[in-house]
Amino acid sequence: MKRIGLLALIGLLAAAPVASNAQEAPSQLERNVQHQLNRYGFDDVDATTLTTNQLAGIQMAVTNRQYSRSDKVRRVKSILANG
Repeated sequence: MKRIGLLALIGLLAAAPVASNAQEAPSQLERNVQHQLNRYGFDDVDATTLTTNQLAGIQMAVTNRQYSRSDKVRRVKSILANG
């Protein structure tokens, strides 16, 4: 009888979700975009909270040499506002 109770307890412990304090490290794209966001004055934006589409759009906007700095800032604002 004790053995069944012990096995049930072990089963419950094994099935319980394990809490982890370790957070996933930012991807290369997130790190690059965060650097660009900081460079263009968007220090309050956390790149890890953005969608992949937003990250890609921001990366494309700020690395396009045909856009002026003000164009890049305007495009980033638009991407952040429109999700």
